[in-house]
Amino acid sequence: MWLRVAPVALALVVAQAPALAQPAPPLVPPEPAEPEPAAPEPAAPPEPAAPAEPAPTSGDDEPDALDALEAESKGDGYVLPMVVPDFSRQPLSPEEAGTGLPRHRFVWQNLLVGRINPLGLIDRFNMGWRVQLVDQPGALYKDSQASLLFHLAASPAFTHVGGRIEVQPLSVLRLGLTYAFMGSYGIFDFVQPFTDPNQEFDDKTLDDRKDLNQATTGHYVEPSILVQAAIGPVAVRNELKGYYRSVSGIPRDAYFWLLGGNRAA
Repeated sequence: MWLRVAPVALALVVAQAPALAQPAPPLVPPEPAEPEPAAPEPAAPPEPAAPAEPAPTSGDDEPDALDALEAESKGDGYVLPMVVPDFSRQPLSPEEAGTGLPRHRFVWQNLLVGRINPLGLIDRFNMGWRVQLVDQPGALYKDSQASLLFHLAASPAFTHVGGRIEVQPLSVLRLGLTYAFMGSYGIFDFVQPFTDPNQEFDDKTLDDRKDLNQATTGHYVEPSILVQAAIGPVAVRNELKGYYRSVSGIPRDAYFWLLGGNRAA
């Protein structure tokens, strides 16, 4: 059995001999070949310069609204604080501290009155220019004014045409003066002369004397003083008027019944 195995082992050794007899590779590795030059990479574009920050205003280090919006867009969470100006500490201008009314105004007034016993109807109309005298805050100066007005008073029995001047330095006091040319038509028991202001001039007496009615012309003057005041919901107003008439066709010592009231003039 050993004779058969030996040739086989020798054959294996001989067969492997050529492989063992080959020279060993050199210990120093060969120099690598030079690599081909790489293609040049394109240069990156220059980064844009950051915008210069605006210089802070003098005495004001707080960020403005643009900085707040920019910070919010970057996610910094900055919120611009709300600043409410305190107007109570700032002085008001003369226009703001005044009455708020225009200095020059066009104004008009109209009063239409009807009555019975005696029967009557009259319309009083004033129209003209008004100037504010005092432009100060407060109710005491709100109605301070001076006015130059056209005056008209008309009724079926007479007509007044003229002008009126008003001066009101304060809201509580007004002075006025009216002058007008007057004319009556001799109807509605007007004008009838009386010799005594204490005579009866009731409706029956005037009707019995209607044949004495006269159409006249003349002059009419009316000064007036108005005093008024208000305290809360209570208002007090009193106006004192005086009348002067010069009527043609009637003796100077005569009187006539006045349509404006139950009195003789």
